[in-house]
Amino acid sequence: MNGQDLKDRQQLQARLERCVSVYALIDPSQAGEGEDTVLDGVEVRSFEAAPQSLGLALNSEWEPESWLLRLSPLAMASWPGERQPGLNWFKVDFRLSSSPDAQASLYAFRALDDARTPLEILDVQVLDKGETLRKLVRFSQLRGLPVSSKASIAELFQQATDNCDWPMLVVHDVGQANWNSLYPSAICPCRGKHAVLFYDCGVPTGYNYATLPSPPLDPFANASAEAPVILSHWDMDHWAGAAAGQPLFGGRGIRIAWDPRALDRPWIVPNQGRAQSGQRVSSMGWRLALALARRGNLYIWPSQLNGVVSHQGHRIIKCQPQGGHNDNNNTGLALLINAGASRREPQYLLTVGDADYASLYLHYPQVRACGYRGLVASHHGGNINSVPPAPLDRWSKLVYSHGARYHHPTHAARLAHSAAGWQQVRETHQRRNRRIRGGVQQQVGSVSLGIHVEPCLCAHLGVPADANCPIQ
Repeated sequence: MNGQDLKDRQQLQARLERCVSVYALIDPSQAGEGEDTVLDGVEVRSFEAAPQSLGLALNSEWEPESWLLRLSPLAMASWPGERQPGLNWFKVDFRLSSSPDAQASLYAFRALDDARTPLEILDVQVLDKGETLRKLVRFSQLRGLPVSSKASIAELFQQATDNCDWPMLVVHDVGQANWNSLYPSAICPCRGKHAVLFYDCGVPTGYNYATLPSPPLDPFANASAEAPVILSHWDMDHWAGAAAGQPLFGGRGIRIAWDPRALDRPWIVPNQGRAQSGQRVSSMGWRLALALARRGNLYIWPSQLNGVVSHQGHRIIKCQPQGGHNDNNNTGLALLINAGASRREPQYLLTVGDADYASLYLHYPQVRACGYRGLVASHHGGNINSVPPAPLDRWSKLVYSHGARYHHPTHAARLAHSAAGWQQVRETHQRRNRRIRGGVQQQVGSVSLGIHVEPCLCAHLGVPADANCPIQ
């Protein structure tokens, strides 16, 4: 532990000896059946001192004081109100506990090596009305932050994909999270090609942290500095790679050391504003949005824009819930990459984050009629409410990006994708050993999607692999 970490630990201990109060949402990205529940909260006095919207906070020095709490199923048994993740705001009072049987603790980002900090939950209230709730809703909708124009989104997407005629989409092995990189041709990173676009930049946190490969990957290392990030939705396991070294707790909640390589590039993010029915962005998401907006790199999707398409036929599609299923997941952005050279006869690669496939039907109904060269399974292989899209042929490849948690991929998801015709199936959790540059031994399960035959050309060219080269 370095000097700063020791100082943070001492300040944290002193702070928790007094009562701390937060306004919190249940974090949807950590909500697994039978698992502990994670609360993402903003300290009450910090929030009361905030301007009336994130837009007004943009030109101030205000930063939310964020706290993440972990509660056992026993602690949640008597929880008031609806416990659906990302739905209700709660006021939670807590302090340090000396009990060895404490059912709550601070949510440690590295659950393996961070000492557990037990907590006593003193009081919980449901916020169901009043100005405080209205202000929380404004913040959770990112109200006041400037929304981008269709032209700026389309131009950014076109510039990123301008030379992607025979692209390769790499589904990185990042454990129970999602991070995809788009390369302009089917050549591995070891050959000097740089990623031109990211779809999500997630890493696992907390009790999922152990699902990372060894050594962990760094997709930013093989990317052009201006390669944009398309964020599927605001769950933390889809953007936590932007927090360099992972956040740590201090006397004012969570201290984040942002990775400048993440913040210094454009981000196209879902619009959760007044005209949307999407997820409520919690305080950790506010911090990312503010950090990007203050650098001029936050591109909020226009609420009336259904999609954009590049000259080569690559697409970003706004998802729309069907039948009210999982609105948190189904109001984000999906990515369609044309892996072939012909726009008239596209060979699509589809990645949807946690969205159900049916959420694409409204704004791109052709999605059901297309043949797919590659597919990243919805929600890490979780249960779905629609028929998966069909493969183009028997060589098309399906990928489950997961860390073997929450029983992903589920039996139902496997059956549904198999029934749709997917025969070539890969899982990022199915890792293989190899030696990479520098003589380092690596265990990784990254998968490539595209029209190429071999997943990792470096092995066949007799050159050392890069850490971010796919292996499947």
